[in-house]
Amino acid sequence: MAKFNGSKNELHDLMNTVRREILWDKDGVESSVALSKKRALNFIVNGRCDGSTKVDAGTQIMLGLVPAILHPHPARALVIGLGTGSTAGWLATVPAVEQVDVFELEPAILKVAEQCAPMNHATLANPKVHVTIGDGREMLLAGRAKYDLIVSEPSNPYRAGIASLFTREYYQAAAKRLNTGGIFAQWIQAYEVDDSTIETVYATFGSVFPNVETWQTQSGDLLLVGTSGPRTYNADELRSRIADEPFRTALLQTWRVTTLEGFLSHFVAGNGLATSIQRLPGIHRNTDDRTVLEFAFARNVDLSNGFRPVALRLMADLMQVNRIPISKGDVNWPDVGVHRLSLILSLEEMPNPDEYASGIPQATAAAYAAFLKGDLPAALRNWRAHPREPNDLNELLMMAECSANEGTPETDAYLEKLRKLLPNEADAIRVSLLVHRGKIDEAAELLATVLQRLHTDPWLGLRLAERTLILAQRMVDYISNDSQLNGIYEALRTPFSVDMCDALRFNDLVLFGVKLDKGQSGKQTLAALEPQEPFVPWQLKFVKVREACYKAMKSPLSAQASRDVNDFFAREPSRLSVIRPPNKTTPTETAPPTSAASP
Repeated sequence: MAKFNGSKNELHDLMNTVRREILWDKDGVESSVALSKKRALNFIVNGRCDGSTKVDAGTQIMLGLVPAILHPHPARALVIGLGTGSTAGWLATVPAVEQVDVFELEPAILKVAEQCAPMNHATLANPKVHVTIGDGREMLLAGRAKYDLIVSEPSNPYRAGIASLFTREYYQAAAKRLNTGGIFAQWIQAYEVDDSTIETVYATFGSVFPNVETWQTQSGDLLLVGTSGPRTYNADELRSRIADEPFRTALLQTWRVTTLEGFLSHFVAGNGLATSIQRLPGIHRNTDDRTVLEFAFARNVDLSNGFRPVALRLMADLMQVNRIPISKGDVNWPDVGVHRLSLILSLEEMPNPDEYASGIPQATAAAYAAFLKGDLPAALRNWRAHPREPNDLNELLMMAECSANEGTPETDAYLEKLRKLLPNEADAIRVSLLVHRGKIDEAAELLATVLQRLHTDPWLGLRLAERTLILAQRMVDYISNDSQLNGIYEALRTPFSVDMCDALRFNDLVLFGVKLDKGQSGKQTLAALEPQEPFVPWQLKFVKVREACYKAMKSPLSAQASRDVNDFFAREPSRLSVIRPPNKTTPTETAPPTSAASP
């Protein structure tokens, strides 16, 4: 574990941040479970985050929907592991699916799925979903029901006992529960792992399932699709299927694709790749008697230079097994290739031009990299070095935001195209465009609208939502209309859906509260500060604002706020810049915090 090298105050701020983020925790029957609101709702099992509603949506939702798209008529499904409920909940919305069984070991996880309802289609309220509490593997062996789809998404294999859900015997038990033509889908951790461990996964999985397809759901996450024999697909049927709900919305919101070609860009390789890996010498299989994966994964925790999914893509390209087998209908394969390049943006993987067999211009790679780092001006400069129109939705989102950041004329055309598919994103980006064109009043009105939507709509891209809230911090000094200030303030008072961007939301709320109170401590500032007690952000500007506000408003917490300010200076290393003035308040001291607290 990395050593913390910050000051005592920075450590205190870190601890308060972590405590403030924990919404709920419980010592369950099998595990300790908690809900955290870092960036969005996450669930923590035995101290480790096992899934995020927003960050992991591309995997949690598509893990079940990919096999549902590939199967011609999936009537009954089984999900092993409830988690946030996203996999089971979205599967249950597929019209052909009549029942979704869920095997979950820890009853406390039900609370997690309940809280994540805005992003899982209210899984637990869906009559199609049947949750059984118990050991998933035991129930696989003891049950008799047959399934068209079985989806397995346990925790990381290095966690105690989890490797038994990646063994040959486990896969054999699952295979016996599949109907003819059934599909078994397995999530695989592809981060903090070395090549030999991935080879063991393929060797074990392929020893039970004769046909193995590889998909990538998002950065660091692979999906292995196992069947009893070779499969071919009808492109026309696949195209028709993904145009229907829930597939259309899921693909749009999680992978930012709208076509069959976009969907197939996440296909990594057919069975030829898995077969080749299995033939490599010296590979061990993970079995009940020898759970080599548990120790292999454990040895690679925090590994940063190991296996990368792009290596599988390169191998599949060279072996010419990177196209899904199509028996009928047409696929625009060059378009699939285009989508595979911009996949960098949705997967949030830093691009290396040498790792793409089909080639990627240096300027495009540099634009992608700058955008993923949050450097929008650099992304735009690099794009202009090799200018062209955006090829797909991922590039359109990037260019709309980059050009809006400079208020350039082409932004309007980008936003017009974007609005047809993602109107909330278009409006959020338009706020930035209006600010950079000096239209602050219009920007303030639209910002309030965008923020109000976030209370019920969880789908705005997380990075864009964060940049919008940071932009609001810069806007506050330029908004003079009290009605507009109050509209934004009221939109910020209530947590957003799935507690998205809560630290930034709170920071903005304090800023707008101070502005509404005309720079003096008042009721708006007080209402913004109080919900953060007792684990308040431990930053100099914040503790001073808090002290001044509580003293002026005669809050019962006034004395504690003053003690906290004294404690802050006592813990700070001796520097002239932080010596506390004797009982004086200056405009600098009452300035609100300018950045969200973060660990």
